[in-house]
Amino acid sequence: MSLIKLWHKKNGSHQTKKYLLPLFTALCAAALFFTGCANSADSIDSSDGKKEKFTITVKTQNIISNKEDEGRSIFPVLSGSEYYTLSYKSGETWQILNGTYPDYQMFIISGTYTLKLDAYSDSKKENHILTGQTKLTVTSGMENAKVLFIMQPPETAAGTGSVSLVLSADTDTQIAAFEITTDSEDLALVWTKDDTETTYTKGTITAASVPSGTYHLTISGKTTAGETVYVRSETLTVWKDLTSSVWIFADGSSSNELKITASDLYSTFYVKGSSDSCNFYKDDVFGDVTASDTNSGNITSPLQTVSAAVNKCVVSGKPYTIYVDGTVKEAIDSTSLDPTAINIFEKIITIKSIKPEGGKSVIQADGNGRIMYAGGTVVLEDLVLKGGGNTNLGGGIYVGHAKVLTMKNCTITDCIATSSGGGLYVPSGSTANLTDCTINGNTASNGAGIHVAGGSVTITDCTFSGNEAQNGGASSKI
Repeated sequence: MSLIKLWHKKNGSHQTKKYLLPLFTALCAAALFFTGCANSADSIDSSDGKKEKFTITVKTQNIISNKEDEGRSIFPVLSGSEYYTLSYKSGETWQILNGTYPDYQMFIISGTYTLKLDAYSDSKKENHILTGQTKLTVTSGMENAKVLFIMQPPETAAGTGSVSLVLSADTDTQIAAFEITTDSEDLALVWTKDDTETTYTKGTITAASVPSGTYHLTISGKTTAGETVYVRSETLTVWKDLTSSVWIFADGSSSNELKITASDLYSTFYVKGSSDSCNFYKDDVFGDVTASDTNSGNITSPLQTVSAAVNKCVVSGKPYTIYVDGTVKEAIDSTSLDPTAINIFEKIITIKSIKPEGGKSVIQADGNGRIMYAGGTVVLEDLVLKGGGNTNLGGGIYVGHAKVLTMKNCTITDCIATSSGGGLYVPSGSTANLTDCTINGNTASNGAGIHVAGGSVTITDCTFSGNEAQNGGASSKI
């Protein structure tokens, strides 16, 4: 909401001398005022010198939003070239006060008045674009008062406005462009990149001749690979003959530029598999939604694979959480040099079942490669990993050098490595911590369940069964 503040105060160069009014004159003036006979401009805007005059100074400022108005996040601002009239209501008649923006004159006659501020886009004051009303109580001898106007378009102000919004992103977000979609087929908002800005991604959302009204839009931040790493929903307000150019935030602050930082990016993604195990998307409020790797990955728009969710975790050093529901089938390119379904490089990621009390969610590989390369700080909770194969080392999981894998209440099963570590391979310098886990039914030449090749493994309350090491075992092979 556009807020327009008015102050009325005594101007040092225009102070009027106080006069002692004859009792008869005062009584007549009061009688005229309170009996409704003061409905003409002369009732207040008199130059008879018998009343004390003060100046109302109009000042405008950018829009301010309260938390109750969080949805009103994009608003127009006054350009400063508008033309104004300030009026008061006496009886049923509006009387225009003398003066020119920003100063208007009023005489002190005690009473409560309705004030109205009108804004026009033309000097003839024919094109009415904004109006606002409030109450002002005038008392004898008052020195200063502040009057707040909330400006809105009048009911007759149908027309068009424009949009010019600066939207940018820090380089560490990896956002290279923004895509803008709206709920109106008639509104085409275009984000155009500023190629002169080289230190970060910057551009402007523009549209001309937009019909006055309220619109809902979605802003998606895209990487150079086309991955969506940021989504923001906004409400856009357009007013006649004004430009919507300011962002309003929930704390009431505003800015002419919205700059996305790494902390604004998604930190949580949701993956929906087939209808078994947890079944969160059938039992919970979000229903049986359609999962797709082209979705944003939020709770109402889940992804189809864990690998797609990992690819959206783009900021180094930022913790991410990926929730998995049901059985998720991961496809693997068997022709790659090291076929792996889920590659995690230099990231901090927790992957867990969304509803573990309903059973462990399953990450199912297709046998064409290992399930996961854990090349970061990786935590797995309440999951079953199965079906890894077609690899020399770590059919289930290969822990990256000097990286840390933590597993809680997880199962690795039905995985195969032609050389070592059918279920899990831990090389030199790497660490794996397993608690309440089950490693069973895995196959390798050495260390069918776990092969520790110089790394460090801590095992607490875990179960091993049915793992087949074709070349026997040793202390570093489980």
